[in-house]
Parts: sequence; C-alpha cells; structure tokens
Amino acid sequence: KRTSKSYGGQGKKTWWLSPFGFSSANPPQTILQPRIAPGNCWAFQGSRGHVVIQLPEQISPTAFTIWHISEVVSPSGEVSSAPKDF
Repeated sequence: KRTSKSYGGQGKKTWWLSPFGFSSANPPQTILQPRIAPGNCWAFQGSRGHVVIQLPEQISPTAFTIWHISEVVSPSGEVSSAPKDF
C-alpha cells in the first residue's frame, strides 16, 4: 500500500486501450526480475515514486543497481524517461 501507483494501472497487470492498440502496465514486482529487455519495466505515476519491498528476514545491503536501457536499444531511440535522481 506504500508503493507508488503504477502508470496506467493499480499495480496489477491491467490492460487498457490506447490509440496504438492494447498496452499493459507491469506491476511493481517487475523490478525484482532479472530480465532487462526494453519494455520490461515498472512505470509509476508522476515524476517521483517509491517502492516498498518486504523481505523474509533482516539483511544488510551492500549495493543497489538501477538500470535503464540505452538509446541504442530503445525502440523510440530516446531515453528521456530514465530516472535522473536517486
């Protein structure tokens, strides 16, 4: 409930009609998957977002990775939606 709402959905796989056909909103859990293909992302509503992850036991993280596709593999050829501040 503390995670930002998904862009185009409520955090579930939802389908909506767009001018270009059908599109889907990936749920926040998408960020935990190792697949890094274009379109396999979690888009959230607004310019700021947050996600809450509950783990089964206490951990001490040593690193975090945030990744966004490059212009070379972007279907549109641009990456203006890439996160800028963390």
